Amino acid sequence: MERKLQIVYRPLADDDINDVIELLIEHYLPYEPMSKCLSLTNEEMRWYADDVARDVVPQGVSIGAFDSVSKKMCGLSMGKLKCYKIPSFRRGKVPEKVLYMQRFEEWSESCLTEELGTSNFVIGDLMVVSSEYSNQGIGTELAKKHADFFVERRFDFCVGFSTSVKSMSIVQGLGYKCIKKIHDKL
Repeated sequence: MERKLQIVYRPLADDDINDVIELLIEHYLPYEPMSKCLSLTNEEMRWYADDVARDVVPQGVSIGAFDSVSKKMCGLSMGKLKCYKIPSFRRGKVPEKVLYMQRFEEWSESCLTEELGTSNFVIGDLMVVSSEYSNQGIGTELAKKHADFFVERRFDFCVGFSTSVKSMSIVQGLGYKCIKKIHDKL
């Protein structure tokens, strides 16, 4: 008999960082357009995922989806409170292709405070659902719960970046508006 899927959603904590890294490496980075374009190696994906998880999760505005039976993380929606800046002491140590990704992130977020006219915003950084749990509404539920989470904390804006038609349709269904396109295929 097939068990009914029960997913628990909760804010991510520091002890979830390793699970976040593994989910990003297995279910996000191999499919993310920029990492595909750069042909990141497994080592470079691990480096990037580790850097992102250790920077973003401790900020306290990310949510995870967990299978209630296996306790396995099956999805996440990451939020961050500050625009990404590569620490100057790390610039020389970053693998070159990872540095390209970080520079793009830094560039795309660099003018948000000025454009929005406030620093009271959160960046909906990325959302990922494990392929074995896809098409079961987990991404949609993560987006809803994250939006509610942001409203409860009284952010003026939630800014996000969609890299797929599917993620764009999920957030538009929740009332998000596209204010700028970097690529016209979305």
